[in-house]
Amino acid sequence: MLALVELPLRSRLARATALFLFLLCVLPLNAGAFDSGRVTASGTHVCTGPTARQCVVSGSTFGNCIDAANALKVQDCCRMDLACSRDPKTGAKKCESVSTSMKFTLDYCVASGGLH
Repeated sequence: MLALVELPLRSRLARATALFLFLLCVLPLNAGAFDSGRVTASGTHVCTGPTARQCVVSGSTFGNCIDAANALKVQDCCRMDLACSRDPKTGAKKCESVSTSMKFTLDYCVASGGLH
């Protein structure tokens, strides 16, 4: 009869880690091995306001290019242009955004999987 013995957590983790490392060394890696299905993307915002500049946003935690475009579009880097003034009574400095994004273009979106 086979008896099951409960191993301490630390011992189980050590054995699981050893097994993973062994399999990683022994099994061949194909083109899709450990691919996380993630994409890296970058896009450009065209800003309104006094500077009429462009700014770039990017990221690599997206599941697909549609998610990337939607997430990067709302990362409005144009809001960094500030107009500041001081309250004449208190001397407190108050700053407001004078620029917003009026156009967004997705520049690239490429697969950024793990080990290939």
